[in-house]
Amino acid sequence: MPASVQRHNLARLREALRLTQSDLADLILRSLPTIKAIETGKLPLSENLATLISEVTGVDRLWLLENNLEAPVPPLRPLSATWAPEDRAYNCACNLMVDLFSRLFAVCRRLQEGDGRKGLATHIKDELQVFEETGYEPDAIQRVRATVEPFEFFEMHPELFDYDLGRLINLDFLIKDAYQAQMLGQRAFRKAAENVKKKKRQSNSVSTDAVSSTPAKPVSETRSPRRRKGSRLSRKSS
Repeated sequence: MPASVQRHNLARLREALRLTQSDLADLILRSLPTIKAIETGKLPLSENLATLISEVTGVDRLWLLENNLEAPVPPLRPLSATWAPEDRAYNCACNLMVDLFSRLFAVCRRLQEGDGRKGLATHIKDELQVFEETGYEPDAIQRVRATVEPFEFFEMHPELFDYDLGRLINLDFLIKDAYQAQMLGQRAFRKAAENVKKKKRQSNSVSTDAVSSTPAKPVSETRSPRRRKGSRLSRKSS
C-alpha cells in the first residue's frame, strides 16, 4: 500500500512484519475488509482489537491506539505464532473473555435504574472480589444459578429480549441446565431431609434404650416414709 494512502499505523506495522493484509487478517482471526477499513481510516481501531494485535504481533498497544503516523515503529516482540499451543490458548481465552465481558456490560448499561440493577452491581462486585482473592482455581464452579423462570420467559417473549444478549447466550441450553440444577437441588434437599429424620430416629432409639436399661429400684426404696411410719403406729395401738 502506498504511503500516501496509509491512514493508520496498522499498515506500517504490517509492512514491518512483511505481512500482506490477508496474512494479518488470518493471524488475528479477522476479515480482510476489516483490515483494509482500519488501515484506510474508514473503521476505528477498538481497544479490544488493539489488545489482540499487540498480543499476537508484539507491538506496543498504545502506539496502535494513538496512531501517530510520525512516531517510529517500536521494537517488536516475537510473534505469538511461535508460542506453545497452550500459551496461545491462554492468551486467546483472556482476549475472548475481555470481549465477552465488554459485550455483557454494554447490555448492563442499557438496563433502567432500579433495585434489579443495584443488585446486579452488588453481585458483580462480589464476583470480582472472589476472582481477585482466589486466584487460580482449576475446579471452580458456578457460584450463583438463576431459576428456570427468566429463561422460559424470554423463550416465550423473544421480542423483549436484548438483541445483543440473545446473540451471546443459548436459551435452550440454559433452560435444560436450569432444570437439571433444579432437580439436583431437589434431590439434595430430599437427601438432607432424610438424613435429618434418620438421625432423629437414631437419637430417639438411643434415649428409649437408655430408659429401658435403667435398673429398677427395690420395693422398699420406692415406699413412702409416711406409709412406713403410719404402719408402725397402727401396730402399737393394736
